[in-house]
Formats: sequence, C-alpha cells, structure tokens
Amino acid sequence: TEAPASTEAPASTEAPATTEAPASTEAPATTDAPATTDAPATTAEIGEHVCVPEDEYFVEMEPTCIDTGLRYKFCKICGNIIPETIEEMDYVDHVPEEDYDVILEPTCIEGGLKVKLCKNCGEPIDSTYEDIDPDPNAHQVLDWEVTKEATIFEDGERTGVCSLCSAELDEVYKTEIIEWKYTTTTKTSNKSDGLNVVNDVLQGRHFYPNEDDPDGLDLYIEFSFLWNPTLLTLKDGSNNQVLYASMACEGKAGNDIYWMSLVDNAKGSDGKFAGGFEYTAPRTVEVGPSLMSEYVPNGGKVGSDYDNFPNIGGSVPADGNNVDNGHEWGWHRLGVIIHEELLNEDEIKAGQDAKYLVTITVYIDGTKAFELSTRESDDFKASTYKDHNLLFTAKSDGAGGIAYTDISTSNTIYGFWIPVTKTTEGDAYAVFADYSVTAGTEFVQSAVRVDEPAANVYVTADETEINAPFWYGLE
Repeated sequence: TEAPASTEAPASTEAPATTEAPASTEAPATTDAPATTDAPATTAEIGEHVCVPEDEYFVEMEPTCIDTGLRYKFCKICGNIIPETIEEMDYVDHVPEEDYDVILEPTCIEGGLKVKLCKNCGEPIDSTYEDIDPDPNAHQVLDWEVTKEATIFEDGERTGVCSLCSAELDEVYKTEIIEWKYTTTTKTSNKSDGLNVVNDVLQGRHFYPNEDDPDGLDLYIEFSFLWNPTLLTLKDGSNNQVLYASMACEGKAGNDIYWMSLVDNAKGSDGKFAGGFEYTAPRTVEVGPSLMSEYVPNGGKVGSDYDNFPNIGGSVPADGNNVDNGHEWGWHRLGVIIHEELLNEDEIKAGQDAKYLVTITVYIDGTKAFELSTRESDDFKASTYKDHNLLFTAKSDGAGGIAYTDISTSNTIYGFWIPVTKTTEGDAYAVFADYSVTAGTEFVQSAVRVDEPAANVYVTADETEINAPFWYGLE
C-alpha cells in the first residue's frame, strides 16, 4: 500500500526550475545596440525609445569639385544624430562664375576668347569656352605722336598708326594722375616710375656741349602737386614731418638730390629753409626774388616748421586766429632745372682735372623760388665742390681737346618720391600729375602763377574730397 512513495510527481515535473524562460530570453541584455554608438546609447539607457530617423538628410557640408560633402539624419524623438545615417557625399561638377573671364582680348583683325571659371577651384570650365568677335576699334598703336600735351586742365591729342591694320588714328587722351595713400598703420614707400637717363631722357642727345647742342642740355623735371592738409600728418622714421620729392640720379654714388618738400625743414637737413635742397656737395643757396624770401632754421629749432614760414606763394598772410598759417592748399606747379658747366676748359685741355659748377634752380608756379649751386660762398668754403658733377664728365682727349662722357646708363631719375613713412592720424594723400623728365633748354609746360584761383575739388580713389584750387596756369 506504499502509493505515495512511488508516484513522486512533484519532484519529476520541476517545470519552473528547468524552463527558466526569463533567464534565457534576456533580449534587452543581449542586443545592447545603444551601448555600441554614442547618441543612441543615451536614449537606450533611459529606455524611453528607439531612435527614429527624420525623413530628410541634414547636409552639414555641400560637396564641390574639390571636396566631398557630409550628410546625416537626426532622430525624430530625441534630436540626436543617428550614426548609421552618416554619409560622405561624392564630388560634384564645377560651378561657373556668373561673368566670363577674357583670356584672349579681341583686336581689330582677330577675335578673342572667353571662358567661365569655377567658383570653387578657379579652373576654366571646358563647356563654357566662347569665341569673341573681332573689335573694329581695338587697334594697337606702338608709337603715338603727341600733337597736344594732356594736362589736368584739358585733354591732350595724339596720332598714330595701327600696327595690325595700318589704320591712321587720332585720339583724345587724359593726363595721368598718380595718387599715393598713407595710413597710421602701414608704412609705404613710393617712387614714380624710374627713367633711365640715357635711354629714356637723352634718347641719343647729350648733356655736354656738342655739334647738335653747342651749349649742352639741361635736365628738366616738372610736375604738379596737390598741396593739402593731410600731408601734415606724414612722419618719417625719425618722426620728422617731411615730404621728399627726389631728383635722384641713382647709380652714381653721392649725386642724389632730395628736395626737402613743402612741409618742413626736416631734422638733419642742411637746407636753410623749408623746401630747400639736400645735396651731397657743399652748396650755396640764393633766395629767389619773391618766393621763399626768408630763411628758416634747420629742423628741430624754433621756427623750423612750416607754420612759421611764409606760405608756398608768399602772398597769403596767416589769418588772425593762426588757423591756416598761410598755406596755399591746392595744385602747384613745380619745375627744377639741373645745369652743369665746366670752370676750367683750358686747364682740362692741358691735362688737368675738370672743375664743375652744378646749379639747381627751383620754380614754383612759374616763379623762381630759389637756386642751389656748388659755387663757393661765405657759407660754404670747400675745395671738394669743384669735383662734383651730375650730368657729364670731362677730361683731356690728349690732342688739345676735351673728351666728354654722359653719366652712366645705370643712372635712374626719380622726379619725386616719399620715403618709408606713415601718418600720425587719419589718412594722407600725395597726388601728382603732368610729370615729365626731359633733356632740353626749356620746360615742357611753362607755368604762370595765379594769385586768386577758382575753387575746385579733387576726389581721391576712395572718394575723399580735397580742396584743390589751381595756383598756377599754363602759358
């Protein structure tokens, strides 16, 4: 009768212990997808949702012809980036600029060529090349003959022959205006275009006496200059208020000449007045008849600046409030004549060394302002002045005559320049016009002073307006 012992059903059916379904199906623990990536891991740990991508991609960087792009999708629920959606975008075609770039200008007999460049890489796009029709007005004249010089007063006229189609042309042209701008932060050093003395200025002629020019030729430098208040802020490296204009025969050591400007008699200058010359040889200064009628002390001394010096023309007194100090703001015409002659021709023929007299005469608005020379005087007594020459050399030819030589072909004339400088405040503008350097016997443009000029305004490249009356006219 021992039935209970043989049946032991409860021990054989231990279903809860053998099935352990919860332990074997641990889906959340085995998948752990959020743990493998940064953004989804956050949402998974919270356990609130599975990321659902937006319908559209977000483009972080557009592809170009030189760089691939990048795009991805955000999760609609949490707003995080879904890593599986990050994609690199392939290169795309060139994107043309709106305007064409002319790579070959048309002429009067041949067409040209233009193309659009890619906005991204700057390369020409093959599909955009286009021909340009010939331009009947695109002549090429290699050598113009000026029949009327252009000035800032009026346009000039010139004639020429086209080297392509042989058409004879007449043209109206404008004078060149040279404008230099200076600021408080940038030091700028400018020079006008250098002219080779022999090739550009003499052009086959000579400064020394010869059959064609028995008295020889002088060097003429002339230009118009816009004297304006902004120039008073210019300072050189030593903080001197100075504006140079240079008649520099570069290439021959010791023969550079500097005009110490309309601004100040700068510190270190040997010139006797504002506007005086600096010259390497001893010099004698002769003050002109009506302009520059008083000496001004050297820079750094009382009265050396232009505020205490007669104005450029000398006819407008300083006002009672000492505001403009007599400055004649506006256009002025400057002319310089450099003359050289021999002092001992007979001795040279006999074999002695040459002695030279160099004279530099400055005209302002057609009137002689002053003269500088290597002549000995009460102020300058030295023997070396006789050895300085500027335009030519002379020596015995060994046969009772004189052999002359022009200055070296390496000599370059810069009619004006301003040294490395900047302003103490604001911007400064140096403006030049109608510039010429010639070998001859007279100025190219003969000027006459105007004491009551009409009002005028000059507009700079950056649209700054400067008071610019003309203190001279042309004869």
